Amino acid sequence: MSRAIASDKVVINNSVIPATVIFSIESGKILEIIENEILDPNDKILINYAVSIENYRNVSPLMILPGLVDSHVHLNEPGRTDWEGFATGTQSAASGGVTTVIDMPLNAIPPTTTLSNFYAKIDAAKGQTWCDVGFWGGLVPDNLDNLIPLINAGVRGFKGFLMDSGVDEFPMITPDYITQALSKVKGYNTMLMFHAEMEPLSNDAFDKDESINCCSHNHTTHNHSSNTASQIEELDLGLTRTTTLTNEQIKSLARSPILSAPLKRMKY
Repeated sequence: MSRAIASDKVVINNSVIPATVIFSIESGKILEIIENEILDPNDKILINYAVSIENYRNVSPLMILPGLVDSHVHLNEPGRTDWEGFATGTQSAASGGVTTVIDMPLNAIPPTTTLSNFYAKIDAAKGQTWCDVGFWGGLVPDNLDNLIPLINAGVRGFKGFLMDSGVDEFPMITPDYITQALSKVKGYNTMLMFHAEMEPLSNDAFDKDESINCCSHNHTTHNHSSNTASQIEELDLGLTRTTTLTNEQIKSLARSPILSAPLKRMKY
């Protein structure tokens, strides 16, 4: 069945113009956009697209704009639904114009680190989603063999921590794990992401330096940054790994599902 919506304020190609948008609720696709015109309910174009008068709305002076995508959302269900669950999280997103959210692999219990955990997440979402939902998978020390099954099942990529994540069920990974993970997913249309921090090799020198730990007005609770040699070496880890990406790897990133393909709507 086709429907249409119109307004004197429609955001199209960086402009705000009058327009009529015809779409299908069966395929979820926009069928045609008639720019600079608000069609009459009996217009032949609407008739040709089988849009009945009941299924045509002129919402002027309200604005019509493309739905937003939030790629960093924590829907902590199951396990920590009281923090934020599918019902409240996706309803809040929809009310603010966000039509697609991508759920992070923590802080639900279990986290999205194995296929069985992923299925538990999907089961928890059934009947509760108010917008489109996609999922990130997690990188933890013992799930290298789970990465390919998760990719094939539909996760959009993977996230890991190089320091304490803050929850026990999602432990940090190491640079060696990253090397193995990159080898494991080579050739697959996915991406690996990491929090921009690392567990320091040693805090001894930092802890002993009173000039760092105590500022001139005698506060001792500031969290000052440090440019110690060990931390610079840790930064170099990211720099050297970035500069060794091949052209094909960069092209693969550009073809990643989260960047280049629309998400399939969950039918729950």
